[in-house]
Amino acid sequence: MIKIFKSRLAVKIWMNLVLPVLLILLLVGIVINIFYSWYILSNSIYRAGEETEYVATSMSDSYTDLITYFVRKTTSADFKEGFKQIIEAEPNKYTEINNSLQNIFTEYAQINKLLASSLLVTAPASGQPGMIFHSYQFRLKEEITTYDLGYSLEEVSGLTVLPYSESPFINQSDVIPVIIPLKYVSSTSMVLIAEEVEEAHGILYLLLSAEDVQNYLKLYCNDDSQGMLYLTDRAGRNMSMSLSDQEENLPENLTDTLRNAIAEGVTQTMYENDYVFLGYARRLDLYLVNYIPKTFFNSNSDNSINTLILLACVIVALISYLSLMINYYVTKPLNLLMQSLYKIETQTYTGKALVSTDDEIGQLNDAIDDMYNTIRQQILTIKREEKEKYDTQMQLLSEQMNPHFLYNALEFINMEVYNRHIENATGMITSLGDYLRISLAYGENELMFSQEIDQVMAYVRIMNYRFHNSIQVFVQIPEELKKQKILKCILQPLVENSLKHGFRIRSNMGFPVSPMIEISILWAGEQLVLTVMDNGAGIDTEKAYQIMYHQQADDQSAKHFGLNNIYQRLKSYYKEVTITFSSIPYFDNKVTITLPANYFKESDETLSS
Repeated sequence: MIKIFKSRLAVKIWMNLVLPVLLILLLVGIVINIFYSWYILSNSIYRAGEETEYVATSMSDSYTDLITYFVRKTTSADFKEGFKQIIEAEPNKYTEINNSLQNIFTEYAQINKLLASSLLVTAPASGQPGMIFHSYQFRLKEEITTYDLGYSLEEVSGLTVLPYSESPFINQSDVIPVIIPLKYVSSTSMVLIAEEVEEAHGILYLLLSAEDVQNYLKLYCNDDSQGMLYLTDRAGRNMSMSLSDQEENLPENLTDTLRNAIAEGVTQTMYENDYVFLGYARRLDLYLVNYIPKTFFNSNSDNSINTLILLACVIVALISYLSLMINYYVTKPLNLLMQSLYKIETQTYTGKALVSTDDEIGQLNDAIDDMYNTIRQQILTIKREEKEKYDTQMQLLSEQMNPHFLYNALEFINMEVYNRHIENATGMITSLGDYLRISLAYGENELMFSQEIDQVMAYVRIMNYRFHNSIQVFVQIPEELKKQKILKCILQPLVENSLKHGFRIRSNMGFPVSPMIEISILWAGEQLVLTVMDNGAGIDTEKAYQIMYHQQADDQSAKHFGLNNIYQRLKSYYKEVTITFSSIPYFDNKVTITLPANYFKESDETLSS
């Protein structure tokens, strides 16, 4: 009859599957939010790069307009004539010439809204310092009296932009100087831009307002793409940002990062976790830097992060609840079942686990207990049957040995009686009786080594009656081994084989040489070694192994039944047994048996106790 179980566990699991479904929905929401955050970041980075390039282009165009106007102005006849008068003027003509230049300075101021002021400085000549011409709207600082106005002109080559610096005028904000070295070519009456300052007859300083430049950069950049904007040269130096702003808003080691990026020709790089965008202002040969801290982009995705945090909290709560439910309904009972299985494995099982549920897990608990009891009974039955089978097998092998020897012994006694050697026959019968008494051993499977040796000596006495005491036997065994037990009828068949096959017994002809047999039983580490050695004609080792393993045809193996019998009985009893053969004819022929020593040490301890 099939019992129908109520699927209570299935119902519990089904009910709790609602939570994973909700969890999946939340995970989908998280993925969407993550994608949205990634899209915002990617889009912001893309727009920041585009805006940086756009502002750099705009700045370059504005500078181009300024230079275009300057070139147009310097190529005019008025400027050529005025520049010639300036470089040829005497110091006492300074005021007159400076007055004539006021219109030019006014026009320069109108070139571009970024241009704060301008100056024209003549080169020193004939030991006289250069003269500084400027608009009367501004007043020079008292310390400004030199040709270079305090700026470093070492890097000037042609039209050059210098880094952010102080203005030479009083009450004027900091400026970005644009240096234009000019030279007058008298042969053509033209004013040209000199490649080197040393070639110039005068230098025109166009002073861009640093504050207006920074505001200009911010004006053309969207708020969501704007970081810290400033101009830099190829060496990564700050060209437009004030030192205070630079120290406050930019990292100290940013210059190296910029120089490497410019050298590699990249327009976007990273400084630690912050983003750096580069736009090339071609006309100025400068780069616009847009340094945007990581936090700026993070602020764009604050809402997404808040949503993710909320979702994470909900997921943690759901997972916690799901874990509690699974632990209560599934994990805890299964853990009890695993403990039961472990006890079964370690043979410490005493009864089924205390599972409080009556669902499938409870039913499984009952099934495990029933299965354990069934298997235990089956194991006991198998062990009992195996023991009976083993005892029967050992008995059969032992019984096979005795008839084999008895057949040979009785044949010898019959021959003595037939030849009317009554005394020999009587002695042989007495020795045979001693042999059989030891062999029977009241049904025991084991004999002490001393009894095994006595059995061998009884057999040899029978043979010596037959062959006029020509057989010599020597025994080597430590005293402590004599009382230890071994499977019976092991040594006698080996001695019999030595006499029968090693010395070629031929009816009444005796032995071709005087038989000498040596038996030794010794310890060898964790093994016990039994050796039977004789001085016979030798052993055909290959044939001996075939006989021992029963690999010959039946008619051949039957003639040497004793060797295979010994091997089979030792293998069944001691599990691990090795029998080897070695042969030097008429000198040293050995049969060596190696057995595990622990079988005999245990018996030795039992005897001692």
